[in-house]
Amino acid sequence: MRKDLAFEKIGLKNLSEYIEQTHHAYELSSLSAIEKYFNTISKNDIELNPSIEEVKKLFYQLFETFHNHISQEENFIGKLIELTQNNRINKNGYEQNFVEFKKQHQNIFEILLKIKVLTNNFKVDENSSAVLKLCCARLFDFEQDLLKHQYLEEQYLFPQLIQRLTASGN
Repeated sequence: MRKDLAFEKIGLKNLSEYIEQTHHAYELSSLSAIEKYFNTISKNDIELNPSIEEVKKLFYQLFETFHNHISQEENFIGKLIELTQNNRINKNGYEQNFVEFKKQHQNIFEILLKIKVLTNNFKVDENSSAVLKLCCARLFDFEQDLLKHQYLEEQYLFPQLIQRLTASGN
């Protein structure tokens, strides 16, 4: 995460674009790459790491959950920022969306935690293939970026939007 950006001062639109272009784009790309890796895992890898079948199921659950979350969030946040900039908004009912997005974040991390437990903190048998090791390394990287993404949204973006809604007085 860039340390030179003052996230509380760069404005809602810029912050939202930064999160989308930096974190959402990276995370979506990572999940697509991991999916390709999982599709090439060998029978030997499964024999060495019996939990991999369950990890794959959880990964596809994560993949779908994350894609749905990003789609909903980007759509909602983008429209809300546009409306607040034009002062054409009634604040009633919007705060529940932020609660829901936080629940979705938590759900995504719960799926990742299950994967983490099954892979012993994203580690596999030392005799596993490079592809399986790469899957786990990319899952670790995905989790690290997701933590930054969640932090920016929950500590800066959501509170600033809620403050803007409250200030609008509608």
